[in-house]
Amino acid sequence: MASWIESLDSAKFWIYATFWIVGSLYLFTRAFSALHKKRLINDTPTSLLRSAAQGYTELTGRGIHIDGPMLYSPLSGRECLWYRVKTEDISDHNNRYGYDLGDIFRLFGFSNKSSLVNINVQESDDLFYLDDDTGRCVIDPEGADITPSTKRIWYGNSPVPSRGSALKGSAIGNRYKYTEELLLPRDILYAIGDLKTQGGAGSMTDMREEARDLLVEWKRDHRTLLERFDRNNDGEISESEWERARKNATEEITSKHSGDDVPLIVTLLKQTNDSRRPFMISSDPLHDLIDKYQKHTLLFFIASLAAISTMLWVINIRF
Repeated sequence: MASWIESLDSAKFWIYATFWIVGSLYLFTRAFSALHKKRLINDTPTSLLRSAAQGYTELTGRGIHIDGPMLYSPLSGRECLWYRVKTEDISDHNNRYGYDLGDIFRLFGFSNKSSLVNINVQESDDLFYLDDDTGRCVIDPEGADITPSTKRIWYGNSPVPSRGSALKGSAIGNRYKYTEELLLPRDILYAIGDLKTQGGAGSMTDMREEARDLLVEWKRDHRTLLERFDRNNDGEISESEWERARKNATEEITSKHSGDDVPLIVTLLKQTNDSRRPFMISSDPLHDLIDKYQKHTLLFFIASLAAISTMLWVINIRF
C-alpha cells in the first residue's frame, strides 16, 4: 500500500486525496445530521391533536386511509398508506452453468453495483390520516424522511413481478431485483413536521388559503387529479398543469363564497420550509428512533475519524 502511494504521480495522488477528503467530510456531516435529528426528537414534546399548537409539532397516532380509492403497492399489490418501490435489472453475462460470481455475491447480500440498473423507481405521495384518539390530521408524505414498517426484497424474470409465491424468489437465475417499502394501514406512526389548520368560517376572506385546502382534497385522489389535469397523459402533473389546477380551485372557492358556503377545514402535517427542522415519519417507536439516530451518529463519527486518520497517514507517507 505504501509503495503504491509513493509510486503515484502528483496529479493522480491529489485526485485520490480530494475524493478521500470529500468522503471524510461527508461522513462527518452525516454524523452531525444524525445527532441533530436525535436531539430534535428528544427535545420536542409529543402533542395531542386536540391541543396541538400550530407550527413544528411532534405527533404519535395510528395511520388510516382517507375516504376514497385505496392505495396499493404496484409491485406486490398490497394495500398500504405509502410505498416506495424499485425494480433493478441485475442481469449480466451468465456462464454455462446459468449463473456467475455476481449471482453468488447477490445470494449472500452483496450487490454487484456495476450491473444494477434502475428501470422503475416510484414513491407515492397520497395523503392519509394520523389519528391519536383526540383528533385527526392529514399527513402529506411528500418530502418526508420515512422509516417504513415493512421492507421486502425478492427476485424474478419480469419487469413487473408476479405475486404470491414469487415474493420468495432468490437472486440466482433471475434477471430482476424488486425492493418494496411500505407504511401499512393501522400502523402506529411517529411524525414530526409543520402542523397547520386551514379553512373554516373565520377564514372565508382568505381565498388563497381556501384554494390550498381544496387542492389538498384533490391531491388525495391522485387518479382523479390525473384525469382532470394531466393533459399530455404522461402520468405526472407538470407545473403548467398544476397551475391550471390552482386556477380551477380558486374558481370553485369563489363560487362557494357566492353561495355563502363554508370552506373546508383541514389540519395538515407537511414538510417544513426550514432545513434545520426535518419532516420525519416513522413506524418505529419513539425510543427506537432515538436509539437509531444515536447509533448512526456514533457509526458515522467513527467512520469519519478513521477516514481522516487514514488520510493523514497517507500524507505522512507521501511527504
